[in-house]
Amino acid sequence: MQVAAVTVQVAAVTVPIAAVAVQVAAVAVQVAAVTVQVAAAVTVQVAAVTMQVAAVTVQVAAVAVQVAAVTVQVAAVAVPVAAVAVLVAAAVAVQVAAVTVQVAAVAVQVAAVTVQVAAVTVQVAAVAVPVADLCCTAELGDYDADTHSAGYTSEFDFIPNQTEEFEERVAVLHRRLT
Repeated sequence: MQVAAVTVQVAAVTVPIAAVAVQVAAVAVQVAAVTVQVAAAVTVQVAAVTMQVAAVTVQVAAVAVQVAAVTVQVAAVAVPVAAVAVLVAAAVAVQVAAVTVQVAAVAVQVAAVTVQVAAVTVQVAAVAVPVADLCCTAELGDYDADTHSAGYTSEFDFIPNQTEEFEERVAVLHRRLT
């Protein structure tokens, strides 16, 4: 049972790491969810194996008590079986902890990549406005207050999912360069 508790505690350490990744970006949210699902699934499996091993150990102990009056040899077999069960449970717990650490490391790597993607997105956004202004100038010529009414940049699709704020920044730059 202590192995299961330690395993649950190890899984609980993974959740805050995933929460930090969630705050970094939406991609990290998905990784954190996968991390939690993997940790939960592995923890449940380890708990089930531990319970089965404990059940087998209890059954062996019960048989050993019943047979102890008849023979000491059965009791001698029960002790090594229990030791093997403990060793198996400990080995499984160590493997679960190692997998949990690996999943957490992947979550951290994904968070780092997400930060890099965000940095590149900021750089692309910084370049997109001047490039969109050049497109405006190439298509419409220099800014003319008489012919260019408010919102004239919305006629163009400069970038996917462009916002009114982006269009306004393009218009401001287009007016400034006249």
